[in-house]
Amino acid sequence: MKRLLIISSIVLFFIACNNDAGNNTADAPEKADSSKAEKTESKEDRNKKIIKDALSALNDHDFDKLTSLMTEDAVDYLDGTGHVTKGRDSINASMKTYFKAFPDFKASDARYFADGDQVVVIAEYTGTFKNDLGKIKATGKTFKFPDADIFTLNDEGKITAHRFIQPESTMMQQVTSKKK
Repeated sequence: MKRLLIISSIVLFFIACNNDAGNNTADAPEKADSSKAEKTESKEDRNKKIIKDALSALNDHDFDKLTSLMTEDAVDYLDGTGHVTKGRDSINASMKTYFKAFPDFKASDARYFADGDQVVVIAEYTGTFKNDLGKIKATGKTFKFPDADIFTLNDEGKITAHRFIQPESTMMQQVTSKKK
């Protein structure tokens, strides 16, 4: 049955190619469709480049550059279980506070996947809890965990939303546990 489906698909493909070759009117819609595919592809490539730049700024702790890639009303949903940060300035301030506590925070081994307006980054994150974070006292312990970040971009290529998968408790358990 599989062999029959494969052979039928191949035959239909060749018939379609031969029909299109002799029919110039059929070429116009096909060209329009291929230009749409090129635009979609270039938009996805553009979005991946923007997110690569954002992750580079994150690793450099250049929060002004990072937040310049966002819309004014961008939203950071974090892992979706708690606090949501709204607005570019609030996100910038929140990151500065977080990175003060984890000054060597870094993403590595990043892989980027784009689909339309969304880019997913799968990476490994590391850092050391060197300075107090609010009322939580610094422990000097390190964390290391894999995560997936999901970014949404608008048509202008600005980040409108961010989410990550790994709960924040994964990192906090590593840096606050009694075991060393």
